[in-house]
Amino acid sequence: MGRTPWQTFCWFVSLLSVGFILAWYFGAIAWFFTHYKAPETLAVSAFVTGTFLLAFVCSGFLGARALQQEMDASGNIADKLSASNVDHEEFVRRILTEANNGPSHIRGLLRNIHRFVSYRSQKEINAQLLVDAYAGRLFQPIHIMERRRSLLFVLGLLGTILGIVYALASATSVGIPQTPEDFREFGFVVLGGLGIAYTSSLFGMGGALVLQLLGNRFETFATNIEEEVSVSIESILLVAARPTFSLDKPIRSIDEEKYNEMEASISR
Repeated sequence: MGRTPWQTFCWFVSLLSVGFILAWYFGAIAWFFTHYKAPETLAVSAFVTGTFLLAFVCSGFLGARALQQEMDASGNIADKLSASNVDHEEFVRRILTEANNGPSHIRGLLRNIHRFVSYRSQKEINAQLLVDAYAGRLFQPIHIMERRRSLLFVLGLLGTILGIVYALASATSVGIPQTPEDFREFGFVVLGGLGIAYTSSLFGMGGALVLQLLGNRFETFATNIEEEVSVSIESILLVAARPTFSLDKPIRSIDEEKYNEMEASISR
């Protein structure tokens, strides 16, 4: 799929909107309110649905925006580093010294590279350390979405169990039906409890499935961005290692102990 993170999120929003419109048009929503109109069933449905929508909008919107910005910035850096008509030393110098040189994660990565390049040491700059630190921040929205997906799944499963228990408890309180009217009342009581189980399973586990699919797409985007940034870091360090390369300020020497402290501060 050639979609961007932002396009993918909008695509999911469109699918959910079309699904809701079709359910309304064919009477599925009216049927639901007709058969599951007990207050406790509606309350559970509203709570689980609201939890899903909150998780979907917050995690999906913020995750798509962050990944889109990182994708655009990393792609621009990769294109400039691979272009033959670009002064690579001047470009690397500019992106390492500019204050506003990209979105937050790319900006933090370039600042870390600037810190290492600003000092001369006997140790080689650990490119993998820089990549891992960047990836940890890049995948953070996806990890948050995964925790919310797990919460929604647990809510659906818990609602199913509580609905069945509620149905059995309500049936016990009614007693054994003797007349047609008793059977009717017994059926309504049992269906009220089962309604909680059905709706919590539908909205909880269904919502968790949507977040799982969206999270999988975001994880693919993040992995591709990480791979592209890893190649760009290697190119930047190769340019910075040239004898003719220099920053705006003189490169200072640093001992190994201080250098190790810098590495430790980035890996945290």
